[in-house]
Amino acid sequence: MKKKIFIIALVICVVVLSIASVSTAYFTDVDEKTNTFTAGNVDIKFEGDVFVTLDDTTVYPSQKLGDSAKVLNVGSEDAFVGVIISFNKDIGGLEKVSALFEGLVAQGTDYSVKYDSTSYKLYIVKNEKLVGQTGTATLFNSITIPATWDNAQMTAFNGVSITVKAYATQTVGFATNDAETALTTAFADWAAYSTLA
Repeated sequence: MKKKIFIIALVICVVVLSIASVSTAYFTDVDEKTNTFTAGNVDIKFEGDVFVTLDDTTVYPSQKLGDSAKVLNVGSEDAFVGVIISFNKDIGGLEKVSALFEGLVAQGTDYSVKYDSTSYKLYIVKNEKLVGQTGTATLFNSITIPATWDNAQMTAFNGVSITVKAYATQTVGFATNDAETALTTAFADWAAYSTLA
């Protein structure tokens, strides 16, 4: 009889526990948020062609080799902009390089200009941001061989190739008007810039 009472008591305990587990409630909550992102972009281009197409490869004093270099910010975001003008050989230092570019921007508040006499590169930095979709930076008005260059100077110019390359990076994350840091951080091509006088 004790055995029957024990089994009945055990069955009652199991039934009570299963009912209790079914009716147990927990404090619960679920929250979900979805963000849809619109990615901005930095996008620059030269306005028109920087170089004039020449019918003949022979050049002479007072000949125009290129039009103005205007960099346009056509991207959605503000950008810091810089240009590197590279020569494949020395044509006589910064004085001769500068003479080629009529209306070359001057070193000052708006622009920084440095020349690397080792790699024959002219660096031009627009110190202020170029506003997204509307910003324009005019770096020079034309590339023209000076009328005063004589035979010796033209001989130094023989075989020269010129490359004009523009760079742009976001302004977000950099201090206002700190284009130098932005460009040297974003592009390996600008590594030497900070060391130049």
